[in-house]
Amino acid sequence: MDGIDTFGRRQAFAFDEAAARPARKSPWRADPAAQVFELVQTEVIPRLLLSRRCAETARQPTMAHVETLARLALARDGAGVWAQVSALRDAGAPLSALFGGLIGPAARRLGDMWKSDAADFVQVALGCGRLAVAARRLGAEAEVAPAAGAPRLLVATLETERHSLGAGMIAESMRGAGWSVSEAPATRPEELCALASDIAYDVIGVSVGGDAGHPHARAAISALRALPATHGPRRPLIMVGGPALASCPTLAQALGADGAANDGVSMIMAARAHLPKPT
Repeated sequence: MDGIDTFGRRQAFAFDEAAARPARKSPWRADPAAQVFELVQTEVIPRLLLSRRCAETARQPTMAHVETLARLALARDGAGVWAQVSALRDAGAPLSALFGGLIGPAARRLGDMWKSDAADFVQVALGCGRLAVAARRLGAEAEVAPAAGAPRLLVATLETERHSLGAGMIAESMRGAGWSVSEAPATRPEELCALASDIAYDVIGVSVGGDAGHPHARAAISALRALPATHGPRRPLIMVGGPALASCPTLAQALGADGAANDGVSMIMAARAHLPKPT
């Protein structure tokens, strides 16, 4: 009996204690709006951000894409070049990524293949030509008509240069950004100066292919600096870029330029401080 009474007293005490304890209200019943807000903050938004980052990453060209594009550029039928580039574009890859993360690296990969004797000069020249055609086609489809007062850019390659793909991609990138762009391929310094005298360019870009082009680029930039200020006190920003920039990070200082850029985004960022503020 004592055991039963003891058990009964313990059970009764437990019931009394439970009855004395204040009842816990369900937080969902207390404040449903707060719970929904907390759920959105802690579950929904993080998952949306993660899915967005995953989608953005999926749209970016990878090294596998670069390697495939380089191989397609060397194939007997070059139709695969545009097929891959347009497929990535249709998947949402931005123009800057297609130029700077796909076509440009693929061209450099072709150069590496030539240096290692994996491809001969004719194959590499043909492959780079196919990449250039794809870049021009991309740019034409993404071109934005410049508005009145849009910044003016002159992209030049000197007559001593044999590399024009990078300069062409810069030009197309800036057209896509709404700039008014002129190009001067294989130009002589005096011709470049004549163009700069005729039109008030905001930025002049000079492409440099390698160390052998340094003296010619330096002379051209020096000639541009010596031009009289025929379009007002504000002179154009002189930028350099091209393959030489990879081996010489201080290329701008070495050639007397104001800055260096190998893609449209870098060009715009460098030009931002130089351009007049919109009124």
